[in-house]
Amino acid sequence: MKTRWRKVLWGGVGGVLALWLVLFGTNSILDTKVGFDYDDTVCFSTPSFESAAALYGMESIRKGSEKYERFWKEVNADPSRDLPKPVTLGLVRCARLLGIDPILITARPGIESETFVRYWRGLFDEVYFTENKSEILERARFLAFFGDSDSDIAEAREVGVIGIRIQRNPASSYKRKYNPGKYGEWVMPFSAGPSG
Repeated sequence: MKTRWRKVLWGGVGGVLALWLVLFGTNSILDTKVGFDYDDTVCFSTPSFESAAALYGMESIRKGSEKYERFWKEVNADPSRDLPKPVTLGLVRCARLLGIDPILITARPGIESETFVRYWRGLFDEVYFTENKSEILERARFLAFFGDSDSDIAEAREVGVIGIRIQRNPASSYKRKYNPGKYGEWVMPFSAGPSG
């Protein structure tokens, strides 16, 4: 009796394959996407910021500062210093398996970003550098946007995209704009990732 119900509920391997084909095909035809913020979402990136701050000072992170371009050139030059967050990378791979295009949208300036884009191009279909993430999210069929900061969630909601919070690593050098659950959004468990 148990075997019979299992076949009805799951349809065996053929049923799972058929379900996957329907999901993959539908998402591919509809060109659905899911967005991911970079810093403290895809990666624990404090090591890159600390490296640039040691050379140019943390005040260089601000637009208009004398060493602004050099600071960001250093930060964007070597993404291998950043520590990927396993839960987020798993979400990116799951999206791909379902025919959903994963897109990386970062608020970093695109200064000397060629190495950064090349590094992540294998995992993400597109990489955007913008201060206005909602503009990118509004342009296509985004199902969800994963981010760590309050502004990530607010910008997603602003354009009708589901915002899902990725936990910020407690060792992150960036402490502002982080109030998980502030908007009633879902907070991804176990997503704080590795520490530096």
